[in-house]
Amino acid sequence: MSNAEQFRAKAAEFRALLTNIARSPNETREFRDLEQTCTTLAENEEWMAVHSHRSTRAHASVWKKTQASIDNRHQASDRLASGGWCTENSIVNHDRIA
Repeated sequence: MSNAEQFRAKAAEFRALLTNIARSPNETREFRDLEQTCTTLAENEEWMAVHSHRSTRAHASVWKKTQASIDNRHQASDRLASGGWCTENSIVNHDRIA
């Protein structure tokens, strides 16, 4: 049984609890919320199964951009730690400028 099927089964259980026994307004609201949550989770699982190729490419693209940003920050922190900063073609050491 897939995750979507499990969520749909759980939603059906909550729906059955609403129809079989008289409930207080709070219990009714809670069971309806739980049913809706399980239904939404099932729909999300089904969407992911159909569109997983989209999210995989998007995650890869975001990861590459994030990794490049991390690398740039790491290089900048290395320059600052060494007391220098980058100009167009050289590294200038601030200790030597005075």
